[in-house]
Amino acid sequence: QYNSIESSAYGVSGGGLLVNDGSTATITNSTFSNNSINLTSTTYMYHGTGAGIHFGQGVNATVTDATLSGNTMTASTMGGVWGGGIFIGSDSSSEDTKSTVSLDGVVLSGNQLSSETAFSWGLGGGNGAGLVCFDGCSVSITNSEIKENTVSIASAIAYAAGLHFFYADTVSISHSVIADNTSTNNTDTAPILGGGISSLSSDITLDSVTISGNKSVHAGSSDSTSDAYGGGLYVYEGSVDLTNVTISGNEAQGVDYSYGGGIYTSDATLNISHSTITNNEANTAFYSYGGGLGLYFSSTSHSITLINTIMTDNPSTGSIMSFGEDCFAELNSLGGNIIGYDGGCSIDDSSSTGTDYIGSSYDAGLSSL
Repeated sequence: QYNSIESSAYGVSGGGLLVNDGSTATITNSTFSNNSINLTSTTYMYHGTGAGIHFGQGVNATVTDATLSGNTMTASTMGGVWGGGIFIGSDSSSEDTKSTVSLDGVVLSGNQLSSETAFSWGLGGGNGAGLVCFDGCSVSITNSEIKENTVSIASAIAYAAGLHFFYADTVSISHSVIADNTSTNNTDTAPILGGGISSLSSDITLDSVTISGNKSVHAGSSDSTSDAYGGGLYVYEGSVDLTNVTISGNEAQGVDYSYGGGIYTSDATLNISHSTITNNEANTAFYSYGGGLGLYFSSTSHSITLINTIMTDNPSTGSIMSFGEDCFAELNSLGGNIIGYDGGCSIDDSSSTGTDYIGSSYDAGLSSL
């Protein structure tokens, strides 16, 4: 607790604990709180990883019944900050350098990342205030809470405050809550990509998970890149399977454009079953797309499949133009879905084995969590 590192070096890792490359680690009944890394270089483009715990490459680790809270990482000039609670390092070039980490009964809360003049190391200036799983890593998260983590970035792309998966091999999340995480971008030169979870070219499975009250907020002025994507979940390439998942009360708040208050996806495979998407919102002063589910309009290699899923009461509120209150996407329906408003959806039910209920008359009677 209360460890502090201030450095102008190229990179700094592990404010509370550094687990070296190739190690095996077991962490039980532990608390990592109020550790900090402050990057001060004005010369180098540098990065900080893991204000709470940094796992190096080729690590095999288990974390059980642990709390990581109030850990902070700041870059005052030219830094990229990754993993306020946990950073899992990995290298996909070799099986020996890939890391595998299991979390059970872990709380990641109130961790913070901020950068004033971030550069886009690895396509992001600030990513995963709760946890980052990097390049070939595998992570299992069970019976855990990822809540109230924040990212604030001034001049680079920012990703989700809760969990960020960057070219991860396999990700499994079950019986967990991702709630009230907020990512904010204060620049006019880059978008904000995800509030609760962001995933780039990763394969993710979520089962019995709640994603609620997360926000991706763009706080810049009007600009062609002052956009917000995926308040609850942002997915670019890769695949995501959601089963028994509730996505509720999330928000994508852009200046010019907002996409997907609940979920945003582009060039990815998304399978949703026995899930609920409700009371999410995409809002902006200009154009909004998909309060519940938004697909980028130039996405060319995507697949979105729904079965036995409720998607309703998700407003899209662009002051100039709004598209798709519940969804702005091309969907494959396997039947048994309730979709409140399909004005922005193109639904293919040729493979359906059940009946879909579509239209505002089908009120599921749901409210935000």
